[in-house]
This record gives sequence, C-alpha cells and structure tokens, in this order.
Amino acid sequence: MLSKDDVLGVSKLSRLKLSDEQVDKFKTQMENVLELFDEVKNIDVDGIEETSQVSGLKNITREDVVEYDDDLRPDSSNDLLVNTPRRDGSKIIVPKVIDTK
Repeated sequence: MLSKDDVLGVSKLSRLKLSDEQVDKFKTQMENVLELFDEVKNIDVDGIEETSQVSGLKNITREDVVEYDDDLRPDSSNDLLVNTPRRDGSKIIVPKVIDTK
C-alpha cells in the first residue's frame, strides 16, 4: 500500500528524522490506519441523518467584565512602573529575547 518514500515524505513534513527501523514500523502503522479509513468508508449510512451536535446544549456566554480583588486593584499605571527596574517614560524596557541574526 504505502512505500518507504511515502513514510519518509510524511516524516519530512513533520520534521522528524526516522531510522530505517522506525520507517518500517511507521509504514505498517500508517497502512493499518488507512485500512481503518477504508472500513469506515464502506459503512452503510443511507437513511442516517447527519448530526453535528446531539446534546441540545447551546453556548451561553456572559458579558466580559473586568473584576479586581481589593488587594490587586490598580490605582494607576504608575503603580506598575514604580516596580520596574528599567523604564523610559511610560514604557517598560525589557531584555531582548529574539536574535535576528
């Protein structure tokens, strides 16, 4: 059904390096999965109504409201800036974490 090149192609797309033993193992496993898909394709579903949800539940959402604990209520942005080691006016200066080289 599948060739080793098929498995190697999938492993390349997945950015996985596989040994020869792993290629053989995954070839068998992938063939088994594809056989299961073939079995599902052959199931007679004539007369069965399509469903996408069977519980009847609806997604109920509430309004997004910001709530603070009394101890954590921010009185102003200056409270945050007072505790920062480095700042430039109202901006917090952080160390560079992404090297673009």
